[in-house]
Amino acid sequence: MNTKFQVVVSLTLFLLLVSAGAAAEARPGMRHPPKNKTYRFDTLDYPGAASSIVFDINTTDKTAVGIFRTVVTVAYGTGFALKGGKYTLLQVPGALGTALVGINRSDQMVGYYLDSEGVPHGVLDSGGKITVLDYPGADQTLAYGINDSGLVVGSYHGTYGFLYDHGNYSSINYPGSLETTAFGINSAGEIVGFWWGTSSLHGFLVSGGTYTSLDYPQAETTQALGINDAGEIAGVYQDARGVEHGFIYSNGAWKTVDVSGAPNSALARIKNNGQVTGYFMDALGEEHAVLGH
Repeated sequence: MNTKFQVVVSLTLFLLLVSAGAAAEARPGMRHPPKNKTYRFDTLDYPGAASSIVFDINTTDKTAVGIFRTVVTVAYGTGFALKGGKYTLLQVPGALGTALVGINRSDQMVGYYLDSEGVPHGVLDSGGKITVLDYPGADQTLAYGINDSGLVVGSYHGTYGFLYDHGNYSSINYPGSLETTAFGINSAGEIVGFWWGTSSLHGFLVSGGTYTSLDYPQAETTQALGINDAGEIAGVYQDARGVEHGFIYSNGAWKTVDVSGAPNSALARIKNNGQVTGYFMDALGEEHAVLGH
C-alpha cells in the first residue's frame, strides 16, 4: 500500500483526496499492556456500508464516532455517531464528504468535511452546534482528536499539526520533519501523531514541550494515533511485508494487537478503561469498524 498518506492506513482513503527510534520515557502510573491479554473485538459497521471505521468512543455513554463508505472505490465517506444502537450522521450542506474522528466525555466531537471543491475544513460538534475550525491562513484543516477539556488537535496545510485551545491556534511541528500530523491528545495535554522524515513515517509523543519519536521495532512505518490518561499509546505500524498491525505502547513495552485472521488491522485509540477502537481489513479490501475489549 502507498504509505504517503496512510493516516491510519486506509483512513487516508477517506481522509484525503488532497494531498528503531527513541522510546517514550517511562512514568509512574503507566501500565504495561498484559502480555497474555487477548482482545475480543465487536464489529460496529454502519448498516449496508461497504467500509466502516470507528475512530473513537466515549466510554461514559458509549457513543462511538467514525466514518463509512457505501462504495469502496469512493475516496470520501460520511461521518457518524453511534449511541444506543442509533446512528446520527454528520451532514454539512454542499459537502462532498464528512468524518467524525474524535469524541470526549462531554460528547463533543471533532472531524472534518470536504467542501464542494474537495477542500477539507475541521469541525467541532458541541451538542449539535457546529463550529468550523480553519487554521488561520491555511488552505486546508482537519481535526482529529479532542480531550475532556475541549482541546483539539489536527493538521493544517497538509504539512503541520495544530492545537486548538478554545479559539486560539498553535502549530505543532516535529523538529526537522517534512510533515507533521497531530492525531490524539489526553487530559494532561500530551499529544501523539506521526511525522515524515526523508524516507519514512514515524510516530511521536510531545509531552511538556518535549518531542519523542516512536518507532515500532523493525517496522517500516509507525503512526501513533491515540493516548489515554495513563500514557498508553495506540496506533498502527507496517511490517517489512507491507502488512499493517495495531499496537499498544506502554511503559517502554510494545504489543501487537491484531484482529485474528484479518489481513490488516489498525488501532485508532486506547481509552482509560483499556478499550481500543479501530478497524480491520478483510480479504476483499473492505474495512470493518471494531471495538476491542
